[in-house]
Amino acid sequence: MPLLNLSPALSIQWLFLGVVGLLFLHSIVVRLRHPLSRIPSAHWSAKWCGWYNVYAKYAYSIRLVHYHAHLNQDSRDGFRPVVRTGVREVSIMTSEGIKTAFDGGFERSSWYSIFSNFGKPNMFSIASTHAHAKRKRIFASAYSKTTISQYRAQNIIKSRTAKILNFIGQQTSKNASSLGKSGPIIVRNVFRALQADISTAFAFSEADGTNFLENLETGPNT
Repeated sequence: MPLLNLSPALSIQWLFLGVVGLLFLHSIVVRLRHPLSRIPSAHWSAKWCGWYNVYAKYAYSIRLVHYHAHLNQDSRDGFRPVVRTGVREVSIMTSEGIKTAFDGGFERSSWYSIFSNFGKPNMFSIASTHAHAKRKRIFASAYSKTTISQYRAQNIIKSRTAKILNFIGQQTSKNASSLGKSGPIIVRNVFRALQADISTAFAFSEADGTNFLENLETGPNT
């Protein structure tokens, strides 16, 4: 049987196509045998690429899209606690699952880098579990139950909580309503102010900590 006499250029093209085909086949096999393949997918494309998350991010609210992905009439309870949203990503909608994910030593994705402070990673944005555990040991004593139950810590928490209650009381009073000074209270902004005032008081003392709770205002831009 005569052999095909291919030119060097044509041989290189066939070799290139063969390599691309093998890589493509390898990619399919890896995705089909991926450990996450047993988890139901939010969309048929979730196991192959990250297009589903791109669609959820730019077309609608990604949280809303993921929430609807958890709703499934075919499941026993009409709700799926875990769905696959990407090749290496899952969405968890139960407190038990979230606790397992955060306490199970799983590596965090680069998505958490958006929570870094001026490019510096913090406890929440550190991706490496080893680095996170090392940083956590440094602050473990400061946030232990023994330290939190001490008089200084309780005084910081009680004084900041009193400021929140005073702010809410002022906004809901009849005088504020009659004067047109009341408005919607954005819980997110109140929580951020409380978080900053308590954490800085712990770290730098009450005199040098922030005092955002004193300057709270109503409305979405506070």
